[in-house]
Amino acid sequence: MPIPSGARPQAVGDVTLAELPALARELAERVRGAPFRPDLIVYVETGGRLLAWELCRELGLKAVAVEAARPGRGIKRIFAPLAAALPSWASGALRRAEERFGVHRATPRRVTLPADAGWRDRAVLLVDDAADTGRTITAVRAALLGGKNPPAQVRTAALGATTPAAWKVVDFYLFDHNRRLPWSSDSGEREAARRLWVVRRPPSV
Repeated sequence: MPIPSGARPQAVGDVTLAELPALARELAERVRGAPFRPDLIVYVETGGRLLAWELCRELGLKAVAVEAARPGRGIKRIFAPLAAALPSWASGALRRAEERFGVHRATPRRVTLPADAGWRDRAVLLVDDAADTGRTITAVRAALLGGKNPPAQVRTAALGATTPAAWKVVDFYLFDHNRRLPWSSDSGEREAARRLWVVRRPPSV
């Protein structure tokens, strides 16, 4: 499933905005190659938004957004300004340490679903940007299936699944190790990505 490390010429592990359409196309091909035909994309705000926008174009689908927040400020938010100020090699080292020690593993997620999303009895592709521990995607999937009007099927997709725990819960992914995404706090493209968040909202149901 994953692309082997080193298969892409990205020395510091960056994914750029320019690469995102091709990566989404590759991810869509993996979905098409599986015995699963999604009727709808459900994506996690806001990290999954630009990937979902591209996947909607590739798969010809509409989408619904859901929220999955960590209570309080959380480690990631507290240290985001620090990460943004560090050189790329240092922020990369922090990412590897975060992945290795699973600092988010014990943090619960609070999932907020729209009241009437229209996914009842449909096949849903659940999309997030990346899964480090798999807890966010697991929590959202459980909320979807445990709701009043559950979908018939849920499969999950992300650009990266970076730990053994995440590999077990993400069905379609490209990278098996941590990558700096354009909207990450330590990315040089963060402001450009935030501007795209405004204009590239996936088509809603």
